[in-house]
Amino acid sequence: MPGADILTFMLAVASGVANGTFPVFIKTPRVLSADVHPVVFQLYKSSWVMIAGLGCALVRVARGLELAYTPWATASAAAWIPSGVTTIIAVPLIGVGPAVLTTSAMGSALSFLVFWLGFGEPMKTHDIGGAEIPLAPVYMLGSIVGMGGLVAAHRASLRDAARLKRLLAVSALSDSDEQSVALNGDAVAAKPSSRGWARAKTLLGYVAASVSGVFSSLQFGVVTYGKSVAGPPPSPTAADERFDALGSWLAAFGVSAVACTLVAYACLAAYSGARGAPCPPSLELRVMLGPGSGAGIFWTVANVCATLAVLRGGQATTIATINCFSLITSGLWGLLWYRELKGRPAVAWAVAAAFTAAMSVLLSMEKG
Repeated sequence: MPGADILTFMLAVASGVANGTFPVFIKTPRVLSADVHPVVFQLYKSSWVMIAGLGCALVRVARGLELAYTPWATASAAAWIPSGVTTIIAVPLIGVGPAVLTTSAMGSALSFLVFWLGFGEPMKTHDIGGAEIPLAPVYMLGSIVGMGGLVAAHRASLRDAARLKRLLAVSALSDSDEQSVALNGDAVAAKPSSRGWARAKTLLGYVAASVSGVFSSLQFGVVTYGKSVAGPPPSPTAADERFDALGSWLAAFGVSAVACTLVAYACLAAYSGARGAPCPPSLELRVMLGPGSGAGIFWTVANVCATLAVLRGGQATTIATINCFSLITSGLWGLLWYRELKGRPAVAWAVAAAFTAAMSVLLSMEKG
């Protein structure tokens, strides 16, 4: 790997680790019991991105350096908001694992195909039987298969835990209670179920997760495309400040993200008021100040590292690496902190994580 590719890969890994860590702050008992609205959670994330961006801008001004604005930063921020909203829609319908897998797989595959075939990001070819064949699609497919293995292992562990809980509950019942449970179970089974509605909800969940993947890819695609069509920087001897992920870009992105989130919050407040619900949704400042700040800081790190990685190495392979390590990190938290993975599913998850990481490393080496 050339030095530039190593740095790009490490930035992508850092982004994935931070992105897989920020949900930990939202899984605290106080936050879960408060049932914080997703748009409110998004507002905390957007606020910390803006704080970091304005801090970088102030440092530049203090050093006597210029700032520059590009509308592509606003467009990228605008794509981020619907990505988060559609994920929120998908998770209750199909579950966290399938939703995250669908979003990651869609975002990775779309970024790879569009920017490899559509925008001509170069990929290496290998002499196989006298023919020059790119292996990047093989490694991309392997990454997606590996991500599926991570989610499957996690779901298997949850099923085992639920099965054990049911067995313990049944063993604590008396014989009459067991008979009552059995009869009620038969009655429920005999009751006609709206399978069509269940299938429609499942389909809606996967569609929403796929849309989230599209907008997630679009968020960083705007960075790549915008830089390619924005023309040369004002000063040919200096870096393009318009796309500086630690300068003007981050400031413009953060301010735009807060503006978009406030628009969403206002729409939500208007909708809630029209229905006679509490208006506007509570910011839950006492509950969310610590966890919301932690989540916002980690997501900001993830966003900055991802933007730097995409600007250096393109989008075709970088997004897949970020998504792979995001899933691995979230799984590690489930394995080591929440103890959600035990027994055979934990072993299967470790094998899938090693395979996914290997595919990600090989894919990152295929950039031409």
